Amino acid sequence: MSSEGTTAHPVNTPPRCPDRRLRGWGLALLSVAGVLWIWAAVLLLTPYHVTVVSVVGGGDRKCEAPLFAEVDEAAMAKKGTALVTACAAERRWPTAVAVIGASVPVSVFGAVLYTTGALGRRLSDPTAQGGRHH
Repeated sequence: MSSEGTTAHPVNTPPRCPDRRLRGWGLALLSVAGVLWIWAAVLLLTPYHVTVVSVVGGGDRKCEAPLFAEVDEAAMAKKGTALVTACAAERRWPTAVAVIGASVPVSVFGAVLYTTGALGRRLSDPTAQGGRHH
């Protein structure tokens, strides 16, 4: 009996864990999706400053967070068209929507990888399934 072509693994060597790698990639992608959601929240919920040169007194002006900003005729009359236009140009809705849109496939793929890795580990390791076996 020849043992050519076969490899023997010592008992103490841990097996390669593709499941652990899948879970790691899943967690990494879920982290990236979380960062994208935080970025979108910052874009939508935080006030910011713009420099407006055409407004009397010009200079640095504060803009409301895009989610809470009023862009109706009364707001334009009160703040001035140049300031409302500058604020709208600085933080645009399509940017925040694109960030949220990019996070969706990243989070779905991350969740699938993590779940696949976790399920594969549970199915291959009877001690990881929890509970007692009678």
